[in-house]
Amino acid sequence: MNKFIGLVLASMIFSSFSQGTKASEEVTCAIMVKAGKGVEAIPPQGKVLTRFKDSHPLACGSMVITHNESAWVRLSSQVNIKIAPNSFIELAKSKEDSHKLYRGNMLVDAPIGTANQVVMTPNGKMVLHGGVVWMEYRSEEKLTSVGSFVAQCKFQNRYHDQAVQTVHAGEISHLAIDNSRIIPSQPELMQTGSVEKLLTQFDVTKDDRDQYLFSIDKSYESKLRSFTAELENWGQKKDEPSRDIASVSGKPSFKDAIDDKEAQHTLKILKERLYGEAADLKKLDEEESSVRAPASVVTAPVAENKKLQDTVYEQTKKKNAKEGRRLIDEISRLPVDE
Repeated sequence: MNKFIGLVLASMIFSSFSQGTKASEEVTCAIMVKAGKGVEAIPPQGKVLTRFKDSHPLACGSMVITHNESAWVRLSSQVNIKIAPNSFIELAKSKEDSHKLYRGNMLVDAPIGTANQVVMTPNGKMVLHGGVVWMEYRSEEKLTSVGSFVAQCKFQNRYHDQAVQTVHAGEISHLAIDNSRIIPSQPELMQTGSVEKLLTQFDVTKDDRDQYLFSIDKSYESKLRSFTAELENWGQKKDEPSRDIASVSGKPSFKDAIDDKEAQHTLKILKERLYGEAADLKKLDEEESSVRAPASVVTAPVAENKKLQDTVYEQTKKKNAKEGRRLIDEISRLPVDE
């Protein structure tokens, strides 16, 4: 009798343990939306998964490894994580935990208003509160790169909370920790050609691709407008007495070293890229405002707007955006008039 009771108790204990283990395995944090050839998923408990049914559940803390093709994971928070070929990531074990990128590329698409998404690499940390961000870690170079397509994100040294940069839409930043630098690089504008090549790894839709490229063009236009305004303001103030320390001490100031003709030529190129055709420029030169807006946003009566030829500006806007990317090369080859 005692032996029988002992067997029953042992069976109950084993059954309880088995059910607990099964329950822990079935805690689902994500689903596999799409898995290309050779994709592997390794749950914290259980064997390696290589075959996936539609919306295959993934346990919290699962590792996803890709080889020749990409994968697409959707979290329970509706955040989409697209994983490029030859990449290795680990999903967060809980809402308070972070995702980890050990190798390769990933694209994080988080609806605006969702909880912070944190992605760690061996040396970097990215925090996103809604938006679309691309992240890469090159294990050979120990290099982390972060680029934003929608909204902005925080990018920092994971070992130093103060070593942080804000990466805005259309910008990219890098971090390779060495003895001379622990802060991510100053964010710079992404190149459209490189982004187009990058996006092919993730099998994104045409609409998403166009949206990401549009954000880059918009960032270029915003930067160029700002640069143009600075040059215009400099041109108007260059005749005013300089009050900087260099001029007070009798030494030439930095402005004195700028060639007037070269600056005028630079400004002409910028205006042509941003404001449209010659007719637009002629009208804009007559405006009294020190900082001019592009023809499409100048406030004027209807008759004046016709003179500004907004339709021409709109027709050439796309062309101007592409030409603006070659602006740096043109400035470096500016002719110097005698």
